[in-house]
Amino acid sequence: MKYEDQCRLSAGVCIKINDASQPIGLRLPLFNYSGRELIGVSRSEELVHNEINRIKTLPNSRCRGWTKTLHDNCDELYESDPTSKLKGIGEKMAEMLRQFDLFTVKDMAQLHNDIIQTMSMTAKRLTSNKLTQWQQQATRATAGTRPLPKRIDYRTSANPYLARYGEEEWEKRIWRCRRLSKYVSVKELVRHIDKETAAAYKGTMYSETYRWFHDALSVLTDAKCVKWMKEEGFYDHWIKPELGCNDLVFAKNKKGVITSNARYAGRPVGNTPEGNPLDNSTFRDLRVSLGLHVAATWHLDNENPKKFSMATPSSIFSAVSRIWDPHTGMSPTSERIVQDTLNVLESSKKIVQHGGGIVPGLANRNGHRNNRCQDENVVTPKKKPLNKKTLTEMRIHPSIHEIIVKQAEDENERFNNSLLARSEKVVGLIGMGSEKDT
Repeated sequence: MKYEDQCRLSAGVCIKINDASQPIGLRLPLFNYSGRELIGVSRSEELVHNEINRIKTLPNSRCRGWTKTLHDNCDELYESDPTSKLKGIGEKMAEMLRQFDLFTVKDMAQLHNDIIQTMSMTAKRLTSNKLTQWQQQATRATAGTRPLPKRIDYRTSANPYLARYGEEEWEKRIWRCRRLSKYVSVKELVRHIDKETAAAYKGTMYSETYRWFHDALSVLTDAKCVKWMKEEGFYDHWIKPELGCNDLVFAKNKKGVITSNARYAGRPVGNTPEGNPLDNSTFRDLRVSLGLHVAATWHLDNENPKKFSMATPSSIFSAVSRIWDPHTGMSPTSERIVQDTLNVLESSKKIVQHGGGIVPGLANRNGHRNNRCQDENVVTPKKKPLNKKTLTEMRIHPSIHEIIVKQAEDENERFNNSLLARSEKVVGLIGMGSEKDT
């Protein structure tokens, strides 16, 4: 990771057509991997392999949980069981019965009526009714000796985690172990993206042909990851260059010679705000909204659930997840998502017209890209004057509306009181000056 204390997450948006045939923008559930490093398939397979081998070589003194003893039905009674297994017989009563040579359930089953009568007269606690009930209970016992418990040693399996937790759970469990918990596999990210996209378009005409886009992370374009995605059926859902686009990229080298490069064949491009509605400009809307919420609740106690804070990665994710929530969140708006997503189509056309290069003014860029793309003919629009907006129009979360209103009222009251005090002071000074003149 570049910054261990960052809040790191993956977000997604999409467009659906509502019942009125109008496009609506949706925020998809977030993927949180704060405090963990995103790694590729090769690295993740290596870590999993090492962890499996570690479990398989654990000594007996440290294999807690990796061995298991399976007992047969404990409620079943066997002839070889001690008399204490019979209902109503504890250890003290079993000790008393041993004085009459009754050690096992089989001994109790072979008890005759005349012996029962003799025992009931000898010991006060041994009534004939109790002895008869135990004798009848013992006759229903299973013949023979109780089988020895079976012992399972998961360490002997090819994959101890699979043997212990099953097909659906073992991967989740292995990534929670101490040695792997600081990493997150790109497989988990891809599964999340595909799952949430499929859920968004479920029940529509695109339920089987849905597509999702992610820019060209090295862990995604890695050969092993591509192979895995093809095997799992994810690769066809990923939006990638078509019709030979990016198969050959021409550029000038440091010597000014134009050379071709095929390394980007079949791969999506990297940082392209004009081709990604999240980079242009829904993420900006989220950052602005987050800043407003943090400023509005800075005075609340840290324990207050309504507080929006950026103090720690977990508090940042808590704040962002409330603002981004697909159902109760406030930003980015449906209108902004639709606007920026549809702009991708227009941007694609202009990029084609410019031969696949960077188009000046097509999307906001910072740093060297911005400097390189300046065009004297591009006119920067003047900023519009700010209009007063309601809290809802400002996309402020409803849970803190009352807090902001109360804060504004208190601030107005402090301002008015301060203004009144200053006015009274000025009037007093003027009066003192008049008296001196007199």
